[in-house]
Amino acid sequence: MTATEYRPRGPRRNVPHFVYRCYDADDRLIYVGCTNSPLARMDGHRKGTHWFPEVVRVRHTVFPDRATGFARESAAIHLEKPKYNVKSRWRLGFSREHWDVEDYHDFMWAVIDAAGIVTPATRRVVNEVTAEASARFGVALMARWSA
Repeated sequence: MTATEYRPRGPRRNVPHFVYRCYDADDRLIYVGCTNSPLARMDGHRKGTHWFPEVVRVRHTVFPDRATGFARESAAIHLEKPKYNVKSRWRLGFSREHWDVEDYHDFMWAVIDAAGIVTPATRRVVNEVTAEASARFGVALMARWSA
């Protein structure tokens, strides 16, 4: 194989990356992601996520490389709080002390939707989130599940 025939494998760090924002019918931001292959990524979401049927519009912004794209994705999740990026909010160190009622609601339903089946772990998380929302805001998101 000559140098001109070599094709690198693995993560493509120095190729353009796209930060994409998915919106629902009410123009609410529901998901933010980053990829170097927007069409393939949308196909993956279409086939493998519970929330993709809600998507009616997707907006892309291109960045020169992976690092820049992922930095912008993280910033967008932090600042714009998309409905279904709840795992990323936790992974990025976001404390629930800054959540509003809508954040609790979105997180609770994302956990339930993502679980597929109700497990003891899912029940614990949903009970914790509903109790915390009730204590902070005096609202009942839903009846507590028995553990």
